[in-house]
Amino acid sequence: MSNVININDRKFVRFFAEPIECEDCGKETRGYVYDGSQQIVCSKCREVMLELTTEREERDFGIIIFTPESDDGES
Repeated sequence: MSNVININDRKFVRFFAEPIECEDCGKETRGYVYDGSQQIVCSKCREVMLELTTEREERDFGIIIFTPESDDGES
């Protein structure tokens, strides 16, 4: 399912702090997350790099851990 939105309402943020290589196009991207999309999209080819769902029927799952930049990982 999808929602039709006004293009002027489309807001996004970059997801990755440093560029990574897109598995689809091979170019470096920081990934975009559009408001309400639950997807990380390549900024070059616009392919979905990661999609998160809230459906309880899904058996596969992923874990995303956000670590503050000031964390040295030794504590």
